[in-house]
Parts: sequence; C-alpha cells; structure tokens
Amino acid sequence: MKILTTGFGSLLLLEAIWASCPIERGGGQCPLNNTCCATSTPGVSSCITHKENTGPGVCCYDDGVGLSGCGPGYKCSTRIENEATVFYCQKISNKPIENAVSDVEALPRYKLCKLSQQSLDLNGLTINSKYSPKLAYYSSHGSIEDESLIKEHNSIKQVIIIVHGSSRNADDYLCCGLSSIPTRMEKTTMIIAPWFMAPEDRPQSDKTDFMRWNESGPIPHTWRYGAESISDGLTSSYRAMDKLAEKIMFQVKRFPLLESLVVAGHSAGGQFTHRWALTSNPETGIWGDYEKDSSDFRFVPLRVVAANPRSFCYLDARRLNNITFTVPDPKRIKMCPGYNAWEWGLGDLHGRVPGPKYVKDQIHNEGGSEEMVTRYAQRNVIYLAGDLDRLPVRAECEDDDFQGHDRFERSKVYFDYLTDFFGQPTHKRYVAKETPHDHCLIFQSAAGRKALFGEDLEPLSMSLRPRS
Repeated sequence: MKILTTGFGSLLLLEAIWASCPIERGGGQCPLNNTCCATSTPGVSSCITHKENTGPGVCCYDDGVGLSGCGPGYKCSTRIENEATVFYCQKISNKPIENAVSDVEALPRYKLCKLSQQSLDLNGLTINSKYSPKLAYYSSHGSIEDESLIKEHNSIKQVIIIVHGSSRNADDYLCCGLSSIPTRMEKTTMIIAPWFMAPEDRPQSDKTDFMRWNESGPIPHTWRYGAESISDGLTSSYRAMDKLAEKIMFQVKRFPLLESLVVAGHSAGGQFTHRWALTSNPETGIWGDYEKDSSDFRFVPLRVVAANPRSFCYLDARRLNNITFTVPDPKRIKMCPGYNAWEWGLGDLHGRVPGPKYVKDQIHNEGGSEEMVTRYAQRNVIYLAGDLDRLPVRAECEDDDFQGHDRFERSKVYFDYLTDFFGQPTHKRYVAKETPHDHCLIFQSAAGRKALFGEDLEPLSMSLRPRS
C-alpha cells in the first residue's frame, strides 16, 4: 500500500492515496488532502474532509475526545442553547472565504471519522467476468467477494453505498459515511464507496484492472448520467451499480441478517443516484418488481438518497413557469433546444449528451418511457437538500435556465413537479438545517441521518458533549 506522509493532508496530488499522519496528529491514516487530528487512542487519527482548492481544516479538542473539527476559514466555538453546550464553527473573518461552498457566519462542526486498516484497501467488483475490468470501491469491512470475510459479514444488517461527487474522492466519502453511523449501529453497518475512475486517476493498487469513465465530455463526469466505461465500451455506470446492489442483496450466506440497502450520493453523486433510480433495470430483482429464479434470491428494501444534485431528469417537457408547470415558450426553447434532452429530460436520447445504451434499452424493453416513469414513482427515493446550498450555479442552460437558480431551489421545484406530474405526493424530500453544499455535513445532519438510517436522529454536531 502506498502511503504519503503529510502534516495536514493538504498535498496537491489528486490521487486516492492514504496519508500517514504524523505522531503529534495521531499517527493514523486519513484520505489524502484531509486534515489529520489526534485522538485519545495512540496510532489512530481522525480526519477532517477536504474541499478542493481550499486550505487545511481545524481540529477541535474542546469536545473532550478530539472527534470534531471545522473547515478552512472557521474556528472551533461553543454556545449555550437550551441550557446545553452546542459545539459549532465560527467564521474567523468578515472577508469572503475563497473557494468556499458557503460563506455564512456559523456552521455545524464535522464529526470526524476514524479508519480501520481494512477500510484502506481498494477492492475491485467483478461486473462481467473475472478477466474483465472491475468496479473500484472502498469498504468499511473489506471485499464483499472475499470468501475469508463471510463470517465477519454475517453480522451486517444495513449496507450503505455512498457515491462520490465530481472530485471522485471515494476515500473521503467512505470517511464521511463512517462518521454518520449511530454508535449503536456501528457494528452492524457496512459503508461501501464506489470509485468511478477517470483515465488520469492513479489508484493505490496497480495489480487490478479497474473500470474508467471519460471525465471530459460531451459534458464532464459522464459516469453520472450512465455512460459506458471506456475500459470496455460496454458497461454503463448504472449497470455497474445494479451489479453492486445485486452482489449485496443476493449473497444470503454472506449477509443473512441484511435488513436494508441504501444507495446515496451527493452533488454529482446525487445526480447519479437520482437518474439510476429512474432507469435501473427492474429485472435485476433489486427493486422487488421481479423474482429471480435462484436459491440466492432475496429482496431487501432498497432506498435511494439524492443529495444536493445540480440538475434533475424531468419526466415530460414541462418546466416551472411562474407558479405552474407548462411547456416553455418557443423563444426560450430556441435559446436552449436541448433543455428536455437526456440528461435533463427524456425527450431526446440523441442530443448533445447521447442517451447511454443502458437507458435506451430500458425504454425499449418497456415499450416507451411511460412505464419507466410510472415505475419511478413506486421506488423509494428521498431528495435531500441543504438549506444553505444557495450559491448560484451556472454551467449549462438546460439546468441553469429551466430548473432553478441554485441547488436548493432546484430540489424544491423538482419535488413539487413530481407531485404535479403524478397528481399526488410520491417520494420524500428532507431539508438539512444549517447545511451548505458539503457531503459530510449533509449526511451528518438530522435530515441526512434520517434519510440514511430511516429514523429520527439528532444531528451529530448537536450530540457532541464535553466529558463531565
């Protein structure tokens, strides 16, 4: 395993290599570019997530255990609220924070993760054959194809697959997923973080041929809209997720106690999970639509969480016009003729972003998109939105001019659209309080933990208390 030594985990190399923290910062390992913090356990560090083009975070030790921290531009602070001490992050300067995802005066603290040696290994999932490229992923409990780990996996009751954003920092997402787990569920929850690699990514292991996706075009992050892997030209990122879900759900001997499977993603990962839930093949059996003729078949409730996506796939040509959903004026359409093409809609699968063969096949197999759309309403999908994710987003006219000003607004508009389209509420939408565009904070919020774990839990930032 290749390890780099760093004081703050703030190296500029954009590759998934674990950083070895110095002794004064715990002596453990953290994802590259994270900030290392010492804990009360020698040889174990906790890790503060890193935002691209920003500096190191700040370790907070006033919580008594060294498991909280703040991002760049903030300091560790406390306040009294309802006769209890609340730990939070206070902005240091009145000046805007460079490259920040939010510039508010106060934010919740991060709860920091601690990584086991097992979670540092990069695994490869067999998608087609043992000789073909594999889907890269990290796992809190090791490989889900390793025969020697079957007994260890027997106690797992819930698996959460957490999909990275445009930075492709699967290691960091694994860390944030681990830190969101309620204490009483730590021994029975597995976190899996797939890595949709680009050609330029340099993994720790060079012994495995991993799948890779075109990162640049026709628009960036092609894996998020189901494009085929450039490694074999055949495997859609959505089919890869189907196979990962199948591997978890149908390994009854490995996961005999499995009660739920969650597929969650943030930002570009939220776009991925949303569109995957819309188009995913029902014949896999993972959605409960079909029973497979296999002794290993077993349906486990599947829930999808789409957190802070930049855009959505609309189900018809209508968009919000003042207070109603109507087909846009022809003049607006002329300015952006692809507004309803894939990935923003289902109206044209041969536009600027070609519809992947996977998506075309699903529509063809159902005799049109109507059945697929109806099926989507029956799937368990939660849209998770940070109430501070309000910075303007400008990239493509298809979403910028037709879906809303910012990610928070786009989430609300799309949720309202679904109710209008189906004539009744279908999915759920949770709002995370005091949360900007941040994958750790949103999954550690009360709304995020409810989406992941299916029950009301207080936000981790509020549950930190100093030792008495």
